[in-house]
Amino acid sequence: KMDWDDIGWRVARYFKINERGSSISTEVRGGITTFLTMAYILLVNPQILGSAGLSPSDVGTTTALLCAVGTIAIGLWGNLPFSLGPGMGLNTFFAGLVGVKLSKEQVLATCFVAGLCITMMGPCKIT
Repeated sequence: KMDWDDIGWRVARYFKINERGSSISTEVRGGITTFLTMAYILLVNPQILGSAGLSPSDVGTTTALLCAVGTIAIGLWGNLPFSLGPGMGLNTFFAGLVGVKLSKEQVLATCFVAGLCITMMGPCKIT
């Protein structure tokens, strides 16, 4: 039998919930609210990128997996209560340029370079 009190205490200690003036129930409510706020991405992202010629089912699956992996990673290793999802503006940029001025591969490379630049802003302390 699992000791839920012990598990709750360990979770609270690991995530410093009490030190931050919160509670497990508040964090669970915040997580549910955040999920419901971001859930539209799972419906809209495949439509936007599908219009650019990508497979909507592949985009939907990839979006869900990457949101989950990114959010879990920042929660466990960063110990921060943030969620991560795709930038919808960048997706619209992608869909708007494919076939008009650039190939899919060129636009994907542009998005990749933009992601690298944003990623490097943290370690380089560029704000």
